[in-house]
Amino acid sequence: MRQSTSTRMISNPPPDSLENIKRLCRKFHHVAIEIKTRHKNRKTLEITDEYDVQDLLRGLLKIFFKDVRSEEWTPSTAGASSRMDFLLKKEQIVVEVKKTRTTLKEKEVGEQLILDTAKYATHPDCKTL
Repeated sequence: MRQSTSTRMISNPPPDSLENIKRLCRKFHHVAIEIKTRHKNRKTLEITDEYDVQDLLRGLLKIFFKDVRSEEWTPSTAGASSRMDFLLKKEQIVVEVKKTRTTLKEKEVGEQLILDTAKYATHPDCKTL
């Protein structure tokens, strides 16, 4: 799984907050591999799609952040609303998850992030994406 990060700063979030998110993203793949090995072959979380990534990342974010809001709606833009993957309310940080796959090319991920950035900028609690 490849990771893509995009950081848009409107104001300065607490420096530890952004560093903690970056640390989680850098180590995410290692955690995903590690949870595959369970004691006595017990069932585990398999990372097969973006929702699996979100589930694991939500748990990891709660290590550092008290208020992790999933799928927070943005204000309507051009007649449509979007849902952000995670809003860290106090820190005013939005975390968007993308899981690459063979049918999702780098250019498409970039285009999705450009659209997401425009949509999320309208949310009053999105100061950093």
